[in-house]
Amino acid sequence: MIIFFSSYFITASSVFRPGQPFKLRVWLNDTVTDPVNITCGILDVKLKTVIASNSDTFANGQVHELCKICIFQVPYGVASTTVTYTLSVNGTGGTNFSKTKYVRFMEKGFSIYIQTDKAVYKPGQKVLMRIFGVHPDLKLYTGNLTVDILDPNGNKMAHWVNVNSQSGVIKKEFLLSTQPVEGNWKISVTAAKDQKAEQVIEVKPYVLPKFEVKVNLPDYALEKEKYIHGSVDVKYTYGKGAKGRANIQLYFPYFWHQKKPTYAKDVPVVDGHGKFSFRMKDINQLFKKSFGDYMDDSFLYKYGYRMEVNATFYEDLTGKKAAGLGSISFHEIDVKLQWAEFNPENFRPGLPYTALVTAVQPNNEPLTPSRLQEIQGKIKLTTKYQWNDKGTEEFLPHSSDGSFIITKDVPSSAYYVSLKAEYYEGLKGTWAYLSASKASSPSKSFLQLSTTTPSVKAGDVIALAVEATFQLSELRYMVLSRGMWVKTGSHIVSPGSTKASFTIQSKTEMAPSARLLVYCIKQSGEVVVDSLNIEVENPFQNEVSVTIDTNNRDSVAPGDMVTIKGKATPGSFIAFRAVDKSVLLMKEDTDLSVKKVLEELQSYDSAQVWYPFWDWGRRSRRRRMIMPYPSSGRNAAAVFENSGLVVITDYELPGGFDDRMIMMAPMPNMESDGEIMFKANSNGGGAPKLAEVKRVRSLFPETWIWLEYDVNSAGEVEFQRAVPDTLTTWVTSAFAVSNVTGLGVGELKPQVKVFQSFFVSLNLPYSVVRGEELALQVTVFNYEAEKQLVTVTLKASKDWAIIDEVNSLGLRGQSSVNKDYVDKAMDLSVEIEVGAGEGKAVSFPVVPKTLGQVPIEVRAQSVSNADAVKRNLLVEPEGVPQEYSISVLLDLNSTSSLTRTLDLSVPKNTVKGSATATVSIMGDILGSSLNNLDKLLRMPYGCGEQNMINFAPNIYVKKYLKTVNQLADQMERKAKTFMISGYQREQTYRHRDGSYSAFGERDLSGSMWLTAFVAKSFAQARAFIPEYIDDELLEESLEWMSRQTNIDKSFRKVGKVHSSVLKGGQTGAISLTAYVLVALAEANSKSQTVINAKNGAISFLEGKVQAMSSDIQDAYTLAITAYALGLVGSATKWKALTELRKLAVERDGLIYWQEKPEGNKPNDNPWWRPYYRPRSADIEITAYALLAFTLNKDISVGLPISRWLSQQRNSLGGYSSTQDTVIGLQALSEFAELIYAPDIDFTVRLSLTGDPFFSKTVTVNQQNSMVLQLVEIPDVAAAGSLKVSADGRGVGMLQVGVTYNVDKAPDENSFDFLLEVIRETDYEIEVQACSKWTENDQSSGMAVMDVGIPSGFELDQNSVDKIMSNPSLKLKRVETEDRKVLFYFDEIPSSRKVCVKVLFQRAFDVGKPQPSSASVYSYYEPANRAEALYAVDSLKDKGVCRVCADCVNCEASDEPDVKRKSSAPGVSVQVGSCVLMVLSLILMAALQ
Repeated sequence: MIIFFSSYFITASSVFRPGQPFKLRVWLNDTVTDPVNITCGILDVKLKTVIASNSDTFANGQVHELCKICIFQVPYGVASTTVTYTLSVNGTGGTNFSKTKYVRFMEKGFSIYIQTDKAVYKPGQKVLMRIFGVHPDLKLYTGNLTVDILDPNGNKMAHWVNVNSQSGVIKKEFLLSTQPVEGNWKISVTAAKDQKAEQVIEVKPYVLPKFEVKVNLPDYALEKEKYIHGSVDVKYTYGKGAKGRANIQLYFPYFWHQKKPTYAKDVPVVDGHGKFSFRMKDINQLFKKSFGDYMDDSFLYKYGYRMEVNATFYEDLTGKKAAGLGSISFHEIDVKLQWAEFNPENFRPGLPYTALVTAVQPNNEPLTPSRLQEIQGKIKLTTKYQWNDKGTEEFLPHSSDGSFIITKDVPSSAYYVSLKAEYYEGLKGTWAYLSASKASSPSKSFLQLSTTTPSVKAGDVIALAVEATFQLSELRYMVLSRGMWVKTGSHIVSPGSTKASFTIQSKTEMAPSARLLVYCIKQSGEVVVDSLNIEVENPFQNEVSVTIDTNNRDSVAPGDMVTIKGKATPGSFIAFRAVDKSVLLMKEDTDLSVKKVLEELQSYDSAQVWYPFWDWGRRSRRRRMIMPYPSSGRNAAAVFENSGLVVITDYELPGGFDDRMIMMAPMPNMESDGEIMFKANSNGGGAPKLAEVKRVRSLFPETWIWLEYDVNSAGEVEFQRAVPDTLTTWVTSAFAVSNVTGLGVGELKPQVKVFQSFFVSLNLPYSVVRGEELALQVTVFNYEAEKQLVTVTLKASKDWAIIDEVNSLGLRGQSSVNKDYVDKAMDLSVEIEVGAGEGKAVSFPVVPKTLGQVPIEVRAQSVSNADAVKRNLLVEPEGVPQEYSISVLLDLNSTSSLTRTLDLSVPKNTVKGSATATVSIMGDILGSSLNNLDKLLRMPYGCGEQNMINFAPNIYVKKYLKTVNQLADQMERKAKTFMISGYQREQTYRHRDGSYSAFGERDLSGSMWLTAFVAKSFAQARAFIPEYIDDELLEESLEWMSRQTNIDKSFRKVGKVHSSVLKGGQTGAISLTAYVLVALAEANSKSQTVINAKNGAISFLEGKVQAMSSDIQDAYTLAITAYALGLVGSATKWKALTELRKLAVERDGLIYWQEKPEGNKPNDNPWWRPYYRPRSADIEITAYALLAFTLNKDISVGLPISRWLSQQRNSLGGYSSTQDTVIGLQALSEFAELIYAPDIDFTVRLSLTGDPFFSKTVTVNQQNSMVLQLVEIPDVAAAGSLKVSADGRGVGMLQVGVTYNVDKAPDENSFDFLLEVIRETDYEIEVQACSKWTENDQSSGMAVMDVGIPSGFELDQNSVDKIMSNPSLKLKRVETEDRKVLFYFDEIPSSRKVCVKVLFQRAFDVGKPQPSSASVYSYYEPANRAEALYAVDSLKDKGVCRVCADCVNCEASDEPDVKRKSSAPGVSVQVGSCVLMVLSLILMAALQ
């Protein structure tokens, strides 16, 4: 009998998501004769507001879906996971009802994928990104995305707003600075208001692992065994085995002690393989030592403890190391029983209960057939149905694979089902329990759903069977996947039948898993339901693949062309990636993979319980399901609820008495069984054997391919690429997107191995000094099957002399320098035998005699193989480096012609050949500054203030060129790159309160002065790199400054003011307040705190100017105050400018200001540069004055000021230090905007008084005005004076840069500076450098000590760590740059000496090392300096033959183990006992 009020059955998802259609499935009983109007909506319970709703009219007997066209859709950004929501459904008309159900909000409306080319990056590398959004149906999201790059401190380093692309895939790249904040960076993506995704990348200095260490162990050991045996495999990324030793360390992991007891031994590794064994007796002792003597040995096996085995491999000779980790567990027997996690939690009385138990090894691997046969019929199963029941026992039947499906007819009287499976061998065994509780139904009515197709491929048929405890009539079913209904329908059952079967066609939308619910409504109104899960393979309609055609070769040679082929559905956009396998060894990959997509799709499932099929089953291979996963539920309501559905009905739904909130369950752990790599198809064949040298290897990237294409009408794309020169394995991948078929990901990641069986490597230092002896070390590697007789040739060059102690060339004694030197340019050859699979080294001793970059080419040739490398060696002049520059403003608007004579003299003690001079000419007032934005100073940039030299000038140059319409694309990119890099670097000096200091968190507090400098620059840069400047960070800095005020509204000095130039910033508040006011004015903050501080500063400065008290009467304070007041539009600026003008120096048509009068310039002193360079303070004062007059557009005063500023620049375009360069360029660029005239056409003629044959003419016009034209001056020492004549019209700059070395350090010093070698051997040098300030001030301010490293040696980092740990030194930073080490001091006092000890270790064979130069100087007044030379007495006369063991043409060593032979052109002789180079040196080719 039908209950009259049972009229409707409505189902909906228990979860709603933003932007996704929320559907209700409505069924009305035939007894409802009139249409029903149904209104549904989602309500915020607390606010009692509707966030989305819809209504429609329904007729009886039909199934309808509200929102077929997505009308009922929750907008993005209106819901929150912290708010409680209900689904409200109201019906009127044919039946009346009003019901609510709790539903929960899930933030994810679609998936955002972020692919990067790598997971870890070095400083200075470029991060490549692809970003796109995909809906649950794998169709592309077409809206805008906002992308942020965040450093480890959360600072925003890049910000791209509302970006999109035609393909749907957004490509971005981000250049890391050379000094970024190290650690985990985040790529954060936001779309549609509340859709977010993040990808973590790591930034750190690293060297790519050149070999992979694998520890091979049995997965488990048994109690009866006496030993465990293992091995370690070490292979280079190009597949060959390495040689060395491995330290094998055993330990038990636990967490309550920091130091774990260990047991270790060393084993040799030969050809990439080493074996080891450990006694179980020793492992038992380690177990007790780890967990306590009270732990019995049997516990180790009874409870399956796991031990970790770490292998640290050390390469022979180089000592480079890498580690691998393995583990092993311990068990009593080799059989384990386990019940499947997805077995039903409930049984239905009257219907069979089915469960799965498996017999496997302890590591979950299948038992071997023989072992399985041994236990057949011996696994006992005990079944109980009552708590006090002893149960029935039986032995499980035979199984072909160790899986046992157990079916039990449960009696109706049963309260629960308990199953125990056990297997014993004597007293040792394994057992497993399973229990299930009784399902409930008021009428004891149940149905059970089963399938014979638990796993199908998309498109296959799913076969379903239903068995019930009552007579069936009509079955209704739903198929859900990814949180959506995929299919609904019904099936009519034969009258009177309790069983039924039917099929459903699967499709890709059901992948990776489909949940099937089958229910019926009995005549009594009771709802009976069951469900199960089906695995559906391949979710992609867009099937993607990538292959690499190597022409049937197992490996290819560097530079070989390979063909990459991609496939996808026609119309797709396909993206390829190929990276060095070495990169993948360092960190979990960030590539897009099938596994990641499966996890994303499954995350949309709204069910309460889910066991991912890729996590269950065999560990070593993916296993198809052998039985379906049932959904849990003790009653009908629980089955719906656990399947992710809510039900609104007036039928009887057992268990559905209360409207309960469905709580969110944690997402399952979806780790896969491990990434599977697939090699490119190959039918063998080695790399081609070359008869002659055809290629010099030079390309060594970490990312090889990062390309995108549109596939053709057949869905294919094919392209060719040359493989790089790195000997490694490249791993490729591809994905594609289509507007029709959506996302597809290639499952296979083919690899291509790049290898060369015969090659040569050249090992060189960064540089040597002319006159030193150098061993050019050449290493030949032979991976051929046979040994090779190889002729190694050093190609002839006039740039060096050959050392021939044994006179094998017959030319000794011809050199006037040394009887052992042969000056004739000639090929030098030697023949060596290199065994199969070996490397062998030989060295050629030479003496470089040409300065600059010297090319070196070596060849290795056998009968069948050849290779060559060519590299440059920097040869530097001996002595102490010096330089000066001359700048001339070519103002041909004021006159039609001009002439100048410039003295190019150098001191008498200039080192021969070291002097160079270059003339640069440009048709713009900024001259060489435009071309040298990355190197305006010959200074290091090791602190937060100095770093800004790489940031701020780019702002002014870019602004100027844009204003005068001369900003070329290349210059714009260059300036932008420098700004982005400088911005990143500066964040390493930021404090958490928003302030900045010279050395960041190493300083006790931020610096008011530096924070103002940084904030001003960042505010100015917003116009050019808005996507990178984080406004929130800038505002934090402004508010920090605004809080640091005195009662009189001036800004107080906080932290250090490193610049000794800024006297006002140190001794008084006026100039510091003006300096900060400039920053606040540029920032234009809307914060009331900042506005109040700015207004207070204006009032303070106006009062000081009006009173003209003694503390504002110096030139610097007046200049910066006049500029600051002009910037904010204060009328008081006029008085400041008037007073400033009174202090000006006017001479020779120039106007400038001085901090103090010029001292005597002793031109007769041979150390004095011929052109006086003013103090940094004078530059700053004059620059601020020019800025102030420029604001007033006062060209008549500005021109003579700009002429003076232009003439003081160095040849690179900067001045002496950071502040003067930044402010000077800002002033010149802003004034240049006032006077710029595009009409330019002039000619410059150059001649030398000392060289009548030298004559150069340079023409500058509108077409080349922004081109820096260079003229080299020959033989500077004899050049005399440079005569310059120019005529035409326009304004330009001529600059001359002169560099030279002198043979000893200057005598006039501002520091006491002493260097002493306190320990010296052939292989180690320890140097102590001591310095003390000698000027009148108490200290030097920030100082840099620059200590040159002797040729052939390198810095020992451990000695640096020791120095940095000494707080009394006030040492803030240590850097190595080329062949020198830089020490940054807060200050060097006059009261005591500051000493550092540093250790250098030999890295290259260099003989007779020349003295090394060193200097110490005040960073902000570099003229205050001291310079010195130091020599290593025990080595200065020791030739390279005395330290080189594998050099040819050297006399026999005193050491008996070293044997040398001579060589000559065309003469083949054997070299005995050459040093065997470890095979990892193969990758030193990266230096080539």
